Amino acid sequence: MTVEDKVVMITGGSSGIGLAIAREMMAQKAKGVVICGVNKQQGEEAASCLNVCEEETKAKFLEMDVRILKTFESVMKKIIDCFGSLDILVNNAGIFEEAKWEQTVSVNINGTVNGVLLAHRFMGQNSDGGLVINVADTYGLEPFPYAPIYSATKYAVIGLTKAFGHPDIYEKTKIRVVALCPAVTQTDMLENKQPMLNKKWEDKAYETLKMSPQQHAKAVGKAANHLIQYAQTGTIWPVECTVLHKVTFPNRISYCNKVIELGFPGTDSSTDCQ
Repeated sequence: MTVEDKVVMITGGSSGIGLAIAREMMAQKAKGVVICGVNKQQGEEAASCLNVCEEETKAKFLEMDVRILKTFESVMKKIIDCFGSLDILVNNAGIFEEAKWEQTVSVNINGTVNGVLLAHRFMGQNSDGGLVINVADTYGLEPFPYAPIYSATKYAVIGLTKAFGHPDIYEKTKIRVVALCPAVTQTDMLENKQPMLNKKWEDKAYETLKMSPQQHAKAVGKAANHLIQYAQTGTIWPVECTVLHKVTFPNRISYCNKVIELGFPGTDSSTDCQ
């Protein structure tokens, strides 16, 4: 799949990584790019900027809260009515607010689940299938101890991607589901300090982030385009210091160290579990 002549929906697309992906999609000649978010003014300004060099309006903003399934569904229907199809969904909306952990879980996990489920409903109508890119984080591959809830939500996004990206599901739907895991990236998230679970963790979290190498958001946009073209379903792709990587997960048995045999009378655990 290439982006050219495809219709792309990007949640959390009004700024930062989402906007960088939108710019890359426009550069790759998408038929339509719809950025979604909760800040109407910011979103409309971003869409106007995306359309500056275009002869026709290809970029649009639609106001949406990813936590609300009916709103998400309504926006997808509007996109299909406007452009005729929906080919690519970038589940990018996410927040970094440990002190409001229930909201963080709702946006980062529930919002992503909503997108994946609806993509399978609407893209499934397309004989060519489609693609879902879930934006996770490298802190979904290794823990970030000063923001444990945020980190856990990104672990969940990776697990969701691997489950929905299983070949058995793909064979039935022809919808690829992959995850993009940006490392520390130059966005407003680094500057707009949010309260953590306690002040000590808050200071340590932002100190750690600011001391880490910071890549430009454009690199994440380029990475997203690579995934659209080449990523197999269920695969996980970190992008760090402007380098794109592909994760190879070990077989579960290979990293499990046997501790104790827990057999019961009348059973042979050595054969029953083969």
